[in-house]
Amino acid sequence: MATSRRGHHRAATTFTSLTLTEVRVLEQLAQGRDTAEAAGQLKISVGTFNGHVGSIGRKLHVGSRAAKVHAAIVTGELSRPARVEPPEDFGPDDVELWRAVATRSRPQEIADAAGLSRATTREAIRDLMERAGAKNETHLVVLGHAFGVIATGEGVETPAVVVGASSGEK
Repeated sequence: MATSRRGHHRAATTFTSLTLTEVRVLEQLAQGRDTAEAAGQLKISVGTFNGHVGSIGRKLHVGSRAAKVHAAIVTGELSRPARVEPPEDFGPDDVELWRAVATRSRPQEIADAAGLSRATTREAIRDLMERAGAKNETHLVVLGHAFGVIATGEGVETPAVVVGASSGEK
C-alpha cells in the first residue's frame, strides 16, 4: 500500500510503459505546444494526437496534461529538463501553486492544494505562467522542473495512486 500526502492508504498501481509515440506526444506537450501544433509536428491528426494523450493518462493514472508530463518525468518515461536559472526568485506561495498544478488534475484540487479559492486560482496560475515565461500550464510544470522548483520525487496524486510521494511529505 502507498501512503498519500494526507496519510490515506492506497493500493499500489502498476504503470504500463509508454510507447515511443506517446513519449513523442509528451515531448511536444512539454515544449508548450498546443494540440494542433503538436499534431502537425508529429504529422498525425488532431484526433490521433488526442487519442495518444488519453492513453497516456490511462497509463499514468492522471488527468491533466500538466500532471501527465509531471508523472512522466517522475516515472522516468520523460527526461528531466536541464537545470536553468529562474527569471526571478519565486516565493513559497508560488512554489505551492506550481506543485499543485504539477500534481493535481482538477481545478478545485489545484485550488485546495495551493490554499486558494477556485475563483482566484486561474488568475494566480496565469500570473505565475507569465512570470516564469511559460506558454501554458504543461510548459509551466516543465519549467518548474528546470528551475528546481519541483523535485522529481514529488508525486502525482490521483484517486487510485500516489506516484513517488512518501508519507509525511507536504
